Amino acid sequence: MMEAHALSREDDLLERTPLLSHDLPPSYSQHNGSHPRQYGAKVRDNSPTREPWNNNSVPVCITFCIFMVEVCERIAYYSIVSNLVLYCTRDLHYTSTEAVIISLVFSGSGCLLPPLGGFLADTCAGRYLTIVGSGLLMASGMALLPIAAFPYVEYFGEESDLGQETERGVFLVALFLVVIGQGGIKANVAPFAAQQASGMTMETERSFFNWFFWMLNLGAGFSLSVIAWIQQDVSFWIGFLIPVLTTGITLLTLLTCRCAGRLNMEEPKGSAVSTVVLILSDAVKNRVRKGSHGNDGQGILDYAKEQFGGRWCETRVDEVRALGRIVPIFLLQIMYRIVFFQMQTTYFLQGERMDLRLLNSDEDDSGDEPGSVPVAALNLFYVVPVMVLVPTLDKIVYPILDRRGIQLTMLKRIGIGMFLGILSICVAAFVEIARKQRMEEDGGSFEQTVAGEVFEASTLSIFWQVPQFTLIGLAEVFAMTAGIQFAYTAEAPRDLRSLLQGCCLTNNVCF
Repeated sequence: MMEAHALSREDDLLERTPLLSHDLPPSYSQHNGSHPRQYGAKVRDNSPTREPWNNNSVPVCITFCIFMVEVCERIAYYSIVSNLVLYCTRDLHYTSTEAVIISLVFSGSGCLLPPLGGFLADTCAGRYLTIVGSGLLMASGMALLPIAAFPYVEYFGEESDLGQETERGVFLVALFLVVIGQGGIKANVAPFAAQQASGMTMETERSFFNWFFWMLNLGAGFSLSVIAWIQQDVSFWIGFLIPVLTTGITLLTLLTCRCAGRLNMEEPKGSAVSTVVLILSDAVKNRVRKGSHGNDGQGILDYAKEQFGGRWCETRVDEVRALGRIVPIFLLQIMYRIVFFQMQTTYFLQGERMDLRLLNSDEDDSGDEPGSVPVAALNLFYVVPVMVLVPTLDKIVYPILDRRGIQLTMLKRIGIGMFLGILSICVAAFVEIARKQRMEEDGGSFEQTVAGEVFEASTLSIFWQVPQFTLIGLAEVFAMTAGIQFAYTAEAPRDLRSLLQGCCLTNNVCF
């Protein structure tokens, strides 16, 4: 009986411990010998004693390897999406409308799944296993793409033709596997990398997420320049083969780090989401039960607290309330993400119908000639500002502002990014008006061939699209970096970081 009473008392202490905090009741620490920050998680750190982020090169190297997983995910994503509309219309013979729908479904699904990947990592699989498993799924899908795009007839004759339906089927299965893997990687790479380098200050944290975003765009830039050119001017199957190799090499590197015992591993903590739901449920039930006799001036969540007849400690309830302050920020970013995804859809279609020639010569009307610009290459004007501005802000602008006591908060940076995104779509609208007006003039249009498909194009140069792509790049530097950091740090409970990271990326959904 005494033993049962002791266990009951200990369970009661644990229940009163904050759900999303890592402070233990004294008895738990004494009985289990656990460090207070390890409550609810078994942390295996097989590496030597870790020093702060800035004083130890080992965590930096390990974090870089983890970042490379996300770089390869970006290479894989942009190697598909940059020319997805073109591949679907030219090789798979979809209509332009069907191709845009496939592009939007692929992009949107990849952004809907990160919350599921984050939930899986937080509750049962852990971040490392989720990243590795998702990477294997993505690599499998990428391996199917060159199989679907390979020119069998050219190499082996007519009898080896897969047929249009088979090619479409293999292609769609490949997209499905890639998008599933993408969801698990997106939600967990940033939290898992940050987990390897604990003890960051706010300034280092800001720098960490700035450079994380810089690495993402390194992968995007490689895809939008090298791979996009290979797909349009050499062969789609070779362009699809490159990300298969990069993804495989990166996964081998990550597995090697794990086998060498250099990763800071953290076991899943169980579902904090279910406890959040219980708190909400108890609050509603207690409020309904008390009816008009409830105390004035208290929120509905307060009815879940012990002092108001509930069964949860004040800290737990306040942490749930903090989640309510994060969600509106995520919802606000949805409109901005709609603008961002115009790059791969309407901006691309607009570019196909503009003059792709480097030299505006009447003798060369083919967009496939050596002197033409690949349509997807305009995305580089999104990447280049990111590659330049991130180091500039991180090493020059932000330190100057910090020394002068000027706080450019995460919410202010998100607001700046949204404003720049609005400017981008406005510029694109004016370019479209100018393009159509030019086509109505005598000699204002011509037939242009892009990867074997003929378009009636305006003589307005495609370089008029540069400002709208540049503004999107500038917007991302502020909105995306601050959004990722906000999901990870700003009132984000530790036990829900992967899930919240996934929810942040879900804002990429384009309606």
